[in-house]
Parts: sequence; C-alpha cells; structure tokens
Amino acid sequence: MPGSPVRILLVEDEAGVAETVVDLLKALGYEVVLFDSGEAALEGMKAADPFDLLISDVVMPGMSGVELACEARRVQPDMGVILTSGFSASSLEEARQDLSDCIFLHKPYSMSDLSRSISEGLGARDGGVTA
Repeated sequence: MPGSPVRILLVEDEAGVAETVVDLLKALGYEVVLFDSGEAALEGMKAADPFDLLISDVVMPGMSGVELACEARRVQPDMGVILTSGFSASSLEEARQDLSDCIFLHKPYSMSDLSRSISEGLGARDGGVTA
C-alpha cells in the first residue's frame, strides 16, 4: 500500500494477548497503537491521527468492545472494525445486531486469519463486502 502505513487501534485488556497481537500486526507491516480499555482508546482517538481500523476484544471491564466500536464510529465513521472474542458466536448476537458491518474474529486465531480479517475490515471501510 503506497503512502503512510495502515494505522490500527488495538484494544485488548489481557497483557499477554495484547503483546502477541501487537507482534503479529507489526510483523504484517502495520502501525499499531495499543490501549487496554475502551475508555482509554476513545481518549487516544481524540489525540491521535485517524485510524484505519479498530481491533477490539468484545469482553472487557468497563466499556465493552461493542460499545467502543459504536462510540469510535461516531468519532470516525469510516473506520473498519474487527471484534474478537473467545466466546461462542451466539454470545455475540447483540454485537451482530448493532454492528452488522463489522468483522468477527474468534479467539484463538492465526496470523493468516488475522491478516484476512484485516483485509476484509479495510475493504469494508472502503465500501467492500464483509464476511
């Protein structure tokens, strides 16, 4: 991709998972900014250049990933969104209703699953089709 690198806002409250995902994203060539809560991520969005993509865990203390995605879209409507969870698909039904154009990625996921989801999320932002 010519120009500046794709900027990803990663929100993950488990330190070990966050470290692994940051390493994967950097290995894939993305610029990553990590926050450990939805509240901190929203504050960070106000102080930073726009992000191309939000990747957030669904279940976090305080603000959920679904709430974060809705609020983040108010700040930056064109941002792609990937929500991740180790819970079953049925537990994500609320998120599917609120954010039907988001990508859902089940934990644990591989580097190729993550890469494919990022491509889909960026495509959705640009008017492409989601999975």
